[in-house]
Formats: sequence, C-alpha cells, structure tokens
Amino acid sequence: DTATMDLRTGTPGFCAPELITPDEPYGKNVDVFSAGVLLYYMLFGESLFVIGTRNQGEIFQKTLACQVTFPDDTQLSRHARRFIQILLTRDPENRPTSSGALEAAKLLHIGRVEHAAMVLTGEVDWQDAEGELLANVE
Repeated sequence: DTATMDLRTGTPGFCAPELITPDEPYGKNVDVFSAGVLLYYMLFGESLFVIGTRNQGEIFQKTLACQVTFPDDTQLSRHARRFIQILLTRDPENRPTSSGALEAAKLLHIGRVEHAAMVLTGEVDWQDAEGELLANVE
C-alpha cells in the first residue's frame, strides 16, 4: 500500500525516521520499522535508539542515523540479524511492507533463507516464492 498518511505520532526510539521529519511523507510501512525496533527490544532488552541516553533529541538523532548494531556477544543467527536490519531500513521506499515482512519471516522459519531475502528485497513477490516452494514439495 503506497498511500501516505498525515498524523504523526510515535514513541521516541520506536517510531520510524520519516515520522520525525515533518515534511517527509510516510506510509503504513512505518509499522514495519517499529516492529523491527520491538523485535530488537525483545531480544536484547533495550531499544536500539535509546541505548545510553534518555534525551529525546539524541534519540531522534540516533533514529535518523539508523545505525543498526548488535551486542558483540550476540548468539543471534546472521539470518535473524539480517531480518532485523531489513525491517529497520532507513529509506521507506526500500523497507518491506508488513505482508512482505511476515511472509519473509515464514520463509526464514522453514529454512528458506534465500527465498526470504528475495521477498524482502522485492526481487520476487511472495506468491512467486510460495509457488516455487510448493512445486518443490514432494
């Protein structure tokens, strides 16, 4: 869905960068970004953009910079890290839709990492990936 919205609300450290920039249009995939922040929070116990500060200006700067880093001692798979990075894509034009992210997560769960990556990056849509998967099922 490419429709843009007007009302700007969100919790600092959890909202998408385009919600912070007053003149930047935004669409429904702001929720995909927030889901990435929440997933990071659930896995590591802190919001990626709130680490080390409670100052709202600093939180907004970190969100706008959108530097995704993981703790050095993380045991999270590279595929899971990549999934989080894709959810937290700074440019909303390159960020997946919610349905694309959900379908990619399903593909990751069943071990089809290459298909998930193609769905997330838009190289193939979910129906094409699903058709290929079903064709390979005995």
